[in-house]
Amino acid sequence: PAQAEREAVQQIQAAIDLGVGLFDTAENYGQGLSERILGEALRGRREGILVVTKFGEDPIPDKEDPLSLDAATVERKCEGSLRRLGIECIDLYLLHRRDYPLERAPELIGVLEDLVRAGKIRYYGWSTNDPDRARLFARGEHCTAIEHRLNVFNDNAAMLELCREQDLASLNS
Repeated sequence: PAQAEREAVQQIQAAIDLGVGLFDTAENYGQGLSERILGEALRGRREGILVVTKFGEDPIPDKEDPLSLDAATVERKCEGSLRRLGIECIDLYLLHRRDYPLERAPELIGVLEDLVRAGKIRYYGWSTNDPDRARLFARGEHCTAIEHRLNVFNDNAAMLELCREQDLASLNS
């Protein structure tokens, strides 16, 4: 595994050298390994690089209810990502629960706004294919992006229109 991790770091650094300026990962990719590898690759090379990471799905299945995203849980998840990435502030922090209940989202927006005020994240958004969820999150002052499915089989016109209407970045998966 150590050799594979070194090669992954080298590949990310080669991408930076070629002009890639945005990296998207998540706490649950490899139970945090993806964030650690990206953090290692960015050490001393953070200038001009946007870091996107996602939270909400627990990196270790069955350890906790992934829908319990109270303030303490979200802050703990954010601190873990910051530590693994080796950075002081996450550029874009995305909710990684496509099925998160709409009625609980306003409270979560408040938690994310607190993280912005604390300087731990710059902006936030939601990884969802549901325009209603995206529209609700767009009410947050620092919500700037929605990650959604968009490909040759799924043009997702409704989500693209919502992103245009709400002036949100459209990150495609």
